[in-house]
Amino acid sequence: MMDDELEQLLGRAAAQARDLSFAPLPDDSQLDHPFSELFEKKMEVLCRQQKKRRFNWTRFSRRAAAFAVVSMVGLSVLVLSVDAWRETLFEMVEKKHADYSEILFESKDGSGVLDSQFVLTEHRPAYLPEGYQLTRQWLDASSNDMVFTTPEDKMINFQQAVNAKEGFARSVGINTEGSELVPFDLNGYPGHKMTNGDMQFVLWNDNYYNYMLITQLSMEETIQIAESVTIAPESSYHPPELAVPSYTLQEDYSVNQAMQNGDVVITDGGVQNAGEISSLLAAIDAEEPYIVRITDFTVTVEEARQEQIESFQPGDPVIKELYFDGQRIHYTLDFLRAHSSFGRNGAALEVRQDADGTVRLVLIARTGQQVTVCSYN
Repeated sequence: MMDDELEQLLGRAAAQARDLSFAPLPDDSQLDHPFSELFEKKMEVLCRQQKKRRFNWTRFSRRAAAFAVVSMVGLSVLVLSVDAWRETLFEMVEKKHADYSEILFESKDGSGVLDSQFVLTEHRPAYLPEGYQLTRQWLDASSNDMVFTTPEDKMINFQQAVNAKEGFARSVGINTEGSELVPFDLNGYPGHKMTNGDMQFVLWNDNYYNYMLITQLSMEETIQIAESVTIAPESSYHPPELAVPSYTLQEDYSVNQAMQNGDVVITDGGVQNAGEISSLLAAIDAEEPYIVRITDFTVTVEEARQEQIESFQPGDPVIKELYFDGQRIHYTLDFLRAHSSFGRNGAALEVRQDADGTVRLVLIARTGQQVTVCSYN
């Protein structure tokens, strides 16, 4: 069979598998589940970090999102029975579907449901193996999701969420194939652990929060990390964030708004706030985390078409976010009006000046590939 014929056959098979997977799910109109702010953040970040794939968030079905996104690592998570947390005020209720299970956290008698004004108290591991650094965090009044990484791209993911409060519900779609649930005691609370491939999963629950820890370590060390989880000290480090997150920007984001938000703004008239780029370069040299947003109004239609953006119009704002986490550079590119985003990771960032005086900001990937992030006079 020729390669192109095989590719077509695989494409048809994938489409059929997709349709079968989503067939048992209800229509979007039937869904009234209140998605948490953390879930919305995760979906936006996930869409923006995909490499060489285009997502249209306005068309991406929320029913597909609820099924597909369990955690930022996108790995299989175990299903727990209703009896799992019998010693606490909460139980995990399993709703079975054809290919997956939906897990809901429900109070046994209503006494555990917290007031809508309740604000999560941040917890985090007090112990981490050497070399791990907090590089990503999504934290709001109901959820806390932390990603720790090493320069070698090893990862630890810690998740904490309120069991239930007014206006907030915890619900996840879960794939349990190939996993085995093992109950155990964790600091006096009922815990469960699972090995799935080279990943370790540890879950536990108290009368306020449910927790999950995912690592690529041994189960023994994973449990040691879980046992160390405690209230985060007031002096705890948090990764840098933009004053106005990029995922909240509207498609008609203007020059004035970008200026007010402290963006590096590039227009036909030149560049404003270019000192932020210099600060980013200095932070990279010092191995200190830093984040910068560049709003570029000079992207051409031809440049947009190179990224397979057909609905682009001259003068449309294009968001370019550069985040150095202390170890690696993350670059995301967002065509706001086209609702299309993707990202790349880089090993270095350089400012170069052409013979005509044009300044170019160049991202160098670990593979050696070079990408011009932006250019200006």
